[in-house]
Amino acid sequence: MGYIAPVNHEQYTQYANRTIHRKYNYMKLAPVQRSFLSSHTNRPNEIVLESRKETANMTKEVDRVLTELTGKGLFVNELI
Repeated sequence: MGYIAPVNHEQYTQYANRTIHRKYNYMKLAPVQRSFLSSHTNRPNEIVLESRKETANMTKEVDRVLTELTGKGLFVNELI
């Protein structure tokens, strides 16, 4: 008489897990947050515009300093 080892049935378990059909609720709705109208909504856009102006001024200043240092681009300043 032989000893039967306790072996898990891996193939059967994997097959059983693959064939189980879980019902998915496709009509599930997520809660919606209430929106508020405020007078401060335009403020972030103004901040972005100010930062873009500052960036443009900084690039002009950098270009001017570079042309003074290198001597290149004094008469024609075009980027390709």
